[in-house]
Amino acid sequence: IRPTRGDWKPPANIYFCAVLPSGEGKSPVHRELLGPLHEIEKDWQDETREDIVAARTRKTVAEQVAEKATKDAGTGKGSLAVAITLAQDADAIVVPPTPRLLTMEPTPEALLRICAAAGGTIAVVSDEGGDVFQLTARYSASGAANLGIYVSGFEGRPYVSDRASREPVTIERL
Repeated sequence: IRPTRGDWKPPANIYFCAVLPSGEGKSPVHRELLGPLHEIEKDWQDETREDIVAARTRKTVAEQVAEKATKDAGTGKGSLAVAITLAQDADAIVVPPTPRLLTMEPTPEALLRICAAAGGTIAVVSDEGGDVFQLTARYSASGAANLGIYVSGFEGRPYVSDRASREPVTIERL
């Protein structure tokens, strides 16, 4: 979307809310609308499953070989240069993420992880919309909503998260 002649290009975010009394058919419509996306997601996952398992296995074996070489180098039974090369080779193996299009009730932290793996884009959908925003505060010690990822996603800005409990996560365009 380019609403002006300048360089400003916000992402095409779609927010919708169907407001009807209970029992008026929101869930069947939700299923019908999202059914094709669920099918595409499942097909992509089926198509990539073997490649993901193979890459994960290659990486695990390479890490084990590098770890053994590191231990051997530490006891004088092996070469430090070989251990470093093997560790770099293992680190270079990229395990592709499981393709995702949709999620229903992620915590903000889980949403960040899912978005990062999906290249910065994911649909958060629910036929009971209150669930989506309740989750922003449900696991918060203060009870305050953590809306940072939603706000940054609205503008398509870069997002960097550094937490003590996990590796940093960087998304170039959320």
